[in-house]
Amino acid sequence: MANQEGVNSFRDALRPHQDSPSPAPIVELPADSGVVITSLRPSRDGEALMRRLFNTAGETVSPELRFDASVSEVWLSHPMEAELAVLPASIPLGPNEIVTLRLVR
Repeated sequence: MANQEGVNSFRDALRPHQDSPSPAPIVELPADSGVVITSLRPSRDGEALMRRLFNTAGETVSPELRFDASVSEVWLSHPMEAELAVLPASIPLGPNEIVTLRLVR
């Protein structure tokens, strides 16, 4: 078991499978935004990826999200996967807010 004291920083990106036509990350967000990606799973209908974001900051933030070219539409959604509204270029997240996105490919 490894143990390192102090602050540790990690940077990661979700990338498609090796045989995918695009080696770029599916979604990127600024590392200093205070927003973390907490889940990614296929939608129940198989037409999209469901992505959940969580604002860890104690204030409202509006990170600019970037998506891979394979993503044709991005919708604000909820855990039951309904398409609520088309995602704007930047999405405001309140303190400790959780947002679900539907990434249509």
